[in-house]
Amino acid sequence: MLCLKEAITAGIPLLVIPLFGDQPKNAKLAEKHGIAVILQKSNLNADTMAVAIHEILTDQSYSLKVKRLSQMLKKKPVSVSKLLVRWTEFVAEFKTLENFIPVGNKLNFVQYYSLDVITFLSLLLSLTALLIWKLLRFAIRKTIDIMFALSTIVAHRSQQTKVKNE
Repeated sequence: MLCLKEAITAGIPLLVIPLFGDQPKNAKLAEKHGIAVILQKSNLNADTMAVAIHEILTDQSYSLKVKRLSQMLKKKPVSVSKLLVRWTEFVAEFKTLENFIPVGNKLNFVQYYSLDVITFLSLLLSLTALLIWKLLRFAIRKTIDIMFALSTIVAHRSQQTKVKNE
């Protein structure tokens, strides 16, 4: 991120080859703002490099956008050093910053990791699965009982038909 800030401060468009860490994210950010062309390491060759350099040098939109960002950065309302001094004075005056402490720091283990919610949802899921299992088992048994009853009736009728025919 520091190289990106340096390039913006200098007002220079970027030709970026992200390799690792936060570089891919920073490259996408620069491309999104229209101040960079991204080259992938996997398809890097003389032709792609020449095309990218030609694009950066001939397309004035890159230069205009990075110069605008540079001016914005140089004229931002509060500098970092002033902000540091203001916060230091604030802490010195009020001693404690309890209202800035995240609520998560005050939660117990169960609340912090939502174990109560996870337990409830797991129980609900288990009961739903059990109910579905019981209903399917009941439906299958009833279907088998009905099929057995029908096969018995058909077999009984076929025997009666044989007896009548004899």
